Amino acid sequence: MPAVDEKRTERIYRTSRQSPHRNAGGVHQPAADRDWGAFLSCPRFQRQRIRSQQSIRGARNILEALATGLQDLGHARSLDYTLSGSATLVGHNEIKIVFSPESINCTTPPPPPCTATSTNSSNFNGTPISAGDYIWFNANFSASGIPSSGVTVTLTKSTISFSAGGTNYNLMVPNAQITFSPSATCTSTSFDTMTNTWITTVPISGDDEIFLTGLAWPVPSGGLAGGVQPVAWEGTFSTDTPGISMNWKWGAAVYSTFTTDYNALAIKPAHNNACGLSNGDHAGTPEGVNNSNQPWKQFVVGGARGGGGSNWTGSWSGTLNVTPLCESSLVCPINRDHLIAQLF
Repeated sequence: MPAVDEKRTERIYRTSRQSPHRNAGGVHQPAADRDWGAFLSCPRFQRQRIRSQQSIRGARNILEALATGLQDLGHARSLDYTLSGSATLVGHNEIKIVFSPESINCTTPPPPPCTATSTNSSNFNGTPISAGDYIWFNANFSASGIPSSGVTVTLTKSTISFSAGGTNYNLMVPNAQITFSPSATCTSTSFDTMTNTWITTVPISGDDEIFLTGLAWPVPSGGLAGGVQPVAWEGTFSTDTPGISMNWKWGAAVYSTFTTDYNALAIKPAHNNACGLSNGDHAGTPEGVNNSNQPWKQFVVGGARGGGGSNWTGSWSGTLNVTPLCESSLVCPINRDHLIAQLF
């Protein structure tokens, strides 16, 4: 039933009641003025007005419920929706509901990265570390679930934290980007100084040790006592493909002479299939030479997680598994505040 327009009803009523009438004070008063108040109090009119107001409230409640339900489309899994409907108010005719927009298309934007944060804690051995020495922190990993088309893995927000001599240390580690490429035949790595990122390219087949990232840290004045623990390495692993699983670990070796010019270190990028290298050194070993053409490896000494000699990466921590989780990327452009629904 349509709503009662009281202004229009009053105008029609007054027009139909134009005969004059003298009130108790002797002043002429139109019958419309005299009887309008009585008409408003008429039980029949009151019932009609109440039913109309109930109809309006009912329609508004319907629209509010529809808008509330439609906001859930933002979490939908289908791709296309057409909005239509009708409502039957109790005791009245069926009315059509027209929506604007009438259709919604749920698009699939570029997928968000699959991410996981992992913390791998270990300890240093009992050998003190002298001020001015360098600790070469290095991490490596292996991966499974790599598709034949390739995949990119990144490590960001990576830190190494520990306490020694009453000081808390929180070392920022360079980022890493590892690309498993179907066109690669061996593993290579370099350091991008502009983005502070280790860039590594790996064949699809991977390796048992793929260099992840590394940090050369000069030991501050006073040095470090032996036995520092725990030493926690944390980072966020990301990939653009679901189903990738990684096992990662880290080591730390001390060098009496070293450099933070990472490309000069010529880090071995993989254990078994490093480009241009056929030795059995572990991934993360500095294979380069200094300006005097002396191999960096000859400056390794005991401390951190290494004993010197040929332990150029330090002993490995425990191995942790990390499998980045992926979120749905389907987006439906529906906003209940922008949805318009009208009753006809």
